[in-house]
Amino acid sequence: MPTVESSTISVAVIGQPPKGITLRKQVSETLEWDAYGKGERIRGMGTVGLPGAHSALIALSIGNINVQRQWFIDPTLSQNIRYTMSHVFDNGLVKIRERLKTSDSRAFEKAVAALLFISGFAPQLPIADDGPDIVGVTPGGQVLLVECTLKTTDVMSKIGNLVSRREALRSVFVREKRANKILTVLVCQSPRSHIPQSDIDLAKHGVLLLTKENIENHLVTVQNPLDADEICGRIDTRLRELQTG
Repeated sequence: MPTVESSTISVAVIGQPPKGITLRKQVSETLEWDAYGKGERIRGMGTVGLPGAHSALIALSIGNINVQRQWFIDPTLSQNIRYTMSHVFDNGLVKIRERLKTSDSRAFEKAVAALLFISGFAPQLPIADDGPDIVGVTPGGQVLLVECTLKTTDVMSKIGNLVSRREALRSVFVREKRANKILTVLVCQSPRSHIPQSDIDLAKHGVLLLTKENIENHLVTVQNPLDADEICGRIDTRLRELQTG
């Protein structure tokens, strides 16, 4: 049985944009609790109205301890400010789309970095030759190392680069006692069917492969608010599935 009593759990909801106390609500007493997972966990479910809000911050605490704060966004009501800023100077992201199809590797890297920015990352194109093509950092401090390639024949050499650079960075993080998660992604311009290596083979090295299809699917969503930390969470989950499946 769970060791936490539901009576000690506090859940607060804060709507955004704020409208005084009308969008600040304590919902603990209205939640219906039930046990699941062989009775080892409890789950609370309820409904709360937030008129006029396009996103909400949920704050969970147990007793006097703050456990977690998480934003939830309604993409049908909110706009991605990073997309808006990019759209002003590149209507419809035409230039980004062109460079995602270019034969110029550096232009392709810049386009991928631009997509990372729109997706909520703080991206950098390192000047040093021995660094990854792109480094992205999330608001939560997760690090995404990205290698880009136009050639399917470069896949394994790019994987080697990613692994060595990830481990070099990880050793520094360990030495400095940093807990930041490091994820590695290979972005290939080619369709998935043109790449002989399997997703499982790449995942054995801790690298997730993203191809032309992934890029095109992501371009459809960029007008919506995107959470870089949530994207990293999906990458991590997918890697674990491939590694254990």
